[in-house]
Amino acid sequence: MLVLTAADVRAVLDMPTAMETTLEAARAHVAGRTSASGRVALSTAAPAGEYLVMPGTVGDDRFGVKTWYTASHGGAWSTRALVLVLDPETGDEVLMDGSVITDLRTGAMTGIAATHLAPPDASVATVIGAGAQARTQALALAVALPGLTTLRVTSRTAPRRDALVAALTRELAPYGIEVVGVDDTAMACRGADVVVAATTSSSPVVRQEWLGADVLVCGVGSHAPGAAELDPRTVAAAEVVAVDTRAGGIDGAGDISRPIADGLLRRQDVLELGELGERELPRSGIRVFKSAGFAAADVTAGHHVARAARAAGLGLRIDLHGPAT
Repeated sequence: MLVLTAADVRAVLDMPTAMETTLEAARAHVAGRTSASGRVALSTAAPAGEYLVMPGTVGDDRFGVKTWYTASHGGAWSTRALVLVLDPETGDEVLMDGSVITDLRTGAMTGIAATHLAPPDASVATVIGAGAQARTQALALAVALPGLTTLRVTSRTAPRRDALVAALTRELAPYGIEVVGVDDTAMACRGADVVVAATTSSSPVVRQEWLGADVLVCGVGSHAPGAAELDPRTVAAAEVVAVDTRAGGIDGAGDISRPIADGLLRRQDVLELGELGERELPRSGIRVFKSAGFAAADVTAGHHVARAARAAGLGLRIDLHGPAT
């Protein structure tokens, strides 16, 4: 077995590559070339924790599984993920840190959506949240939107927001993007061409009255049927509503399922990520994109990482199973 640390994964996977592998997975999904047994969600009370298992295949030759958990230990919450992929030709097993892949592919989905749904002259974007997901959302927008000049960051916790602003100021300097912290979420949203919610909130943090007439709104944080970062009026008013997959983006989160249940939106009108680019879509009015994650994106990224790491001589080999008997 080859074991890859987070540093190994970062060495061979960046945002442009994550966008390529995620788009490959999204297109394979809509073409019917992926399979998944569904997300298994488990929880514990002591310590409080949530555990997800996401297996899937892509094409005829790629299999993998991701496990993800967030748990509280002594009051401090931590999140970890692992990805395991198998090479069907060699039988090689590659176990890698999955947090880097999760963060990058989640940002990549928003970047792909922005490529097709953001205003063509988008120059101002807002990210709500100050965690790891917020960072990669910003990186994806920098890659996807060549005209982006200003990134606003807002969150409930000022020290975390200020730390993210400082980090992104350094990371986005090559793109010529100014990063500014904003105290008030409503003010941060007003006048933005793209608004991304990347929070742990189970209730809306984006409201229609804060938005301009021509904006892309993305929700990436909520991933439970009873949770929603986007208010139903925003979704109902959208000219285009897209999700990463219907199983995840509709059935797995309340942002889109609630408006459908309330008769504000028809399920058949919701597009999937891999369908974007297949036809002309409105680039004016409100557009909404919701992602909840899908195993094929992790599997595709994981196989890229495994191949690239082997080629670069990265990782640690261990004899997990011992000699054959």
